[in-house]
Amino acid sequence: MKRSIVSTVIALAVLALSSSVSAATVDIVNYSGLKPGKWSIFQEPGSTSKQGFITVNGASGQIVRKFYNNEGTGWTFDSSTVFKVTSTTLQIIGMNDGKDMWVYEPVCTFPRLLTVNQSYHRNIIMRNRRTNATKFAVICIDVTHKGITVHAAPGTFSNCIKIRKYEYSPGVMRMTTELYAPGRDKLKSWVSKIKDTTNPEKETQSSFTKELIQFGDSAPPLP
Repeated sequence: MKRSIVSTVIALAVLALSSSVSAATVDIVNYSGLKPGKWSIFQEPGSTSKQGFITVNGASGQIVRKFYNNEGTGWTFDSSTVFKVTSTTLQIIGMNDGKDMWVYEPVCTFPRLLTVNQSYHRNIIMRNRRTNATKFAVICIDVTHKGITVHAAPGTFSNCIKIRKYEYSPGVMRMTTELYAPGRDKLKSWVSKIKDTTNPEKETQSSFTKELIQFGDSAPPLP
């Protein structure tokens, strides 16, 4: 009888431990750096090409992240993404692709608390505000690790997370692995982008890495 009771207690303890491990969560907003004034600059190793972003206030409590490229002749606008943060969710409202503004229908919403190693899959319709045209898109994210240490050019960052993303819209598929630091957003990213060519039987693929080289919370050296 005693052995049976002990075995049951051990089994329950193991079950509780495994449940707590599998239920590990991350507040994704704490890693998104979505506060006005924050900026970061990235560079591809072995290249002079740089990319950067600035975070600014948007309308109606929204937050806008503006992205820029620098090929050695100065910063030029590339695109922007509009977010909104609530007490329980992170919302992606839409994006400017450099030519047109697209809004997501419905708003692409993720819970702030993401369970580690759980995939979050969202199907959305993107509507062009200018032409009213629509296209289908998919966004999928998965936090695969938490509590890791990352070494980047500006220094060493602790308690980081690793995220895998999958994004699809007609003609383009992007798979990204990214490392995030608390309050900072991305430190490193590895991107594979596949885009349809004029010949539907063929595709082009380019993979590149971006690493953080500068960051700040005010006075960004970008437009």
